[in-house]
Amino acid sequence: MENIIFSDETSEKIVKKIREGDYIPILQQLFRQEYNTLVIDYLYFKHIAGQSTYSTITDILIQTVDCILKQHDTFFVYVNMRSCSLTDVDKHKAYMTSLVQTLRDRYADKLEQCYITNASFVFTSLYNFLCMIIDKKTQQKIQLVSSSGKAIKTAF
Repeated sequence: MENIIFSDETSEKIVKKIREGDYIPILQQLFRQEYNTLVIDYLYFKHIAGQSTYSTITDILIQTVDCILKQHDTFFVYVNMRSCSLTDVDKHKAYMTSLVQTLRDRYADKLEQCYITNASFVFTSLYNFLCMIIDKKTQQKIQLVSSSGKAIKTAF
């Protein structure tokens, strides 16, 4: 895995920026492009995601991936799932399912590899659920990595 650097901002700092109306830095950290890599930090998603923002989040994600694919044939994804809780999984499960389907339909065979870091047991359970709609070829490109840096085995 490459040396992708995730933000070290705290939830408190992010919430403060939201309250101050300073959304641009948050959106820039939510989805970041580094060469042919999409970097996603769940901590930012956690604070801005909801029914009223899901479509905007999806649009920004698609714009970012499209930008990568204008310059490259395929792309990598690094996702930091730091601070994902059971409550978060319950809250966003339907959206995550819809998002996975959208990405699958739009970017078939474009994903090179996806690394999901800080994958807790809670997220691993969600991932096992999502695997029902992710084809086997794509599943082989996804690697869950614990906070200690070790690969996590999944049910699929």
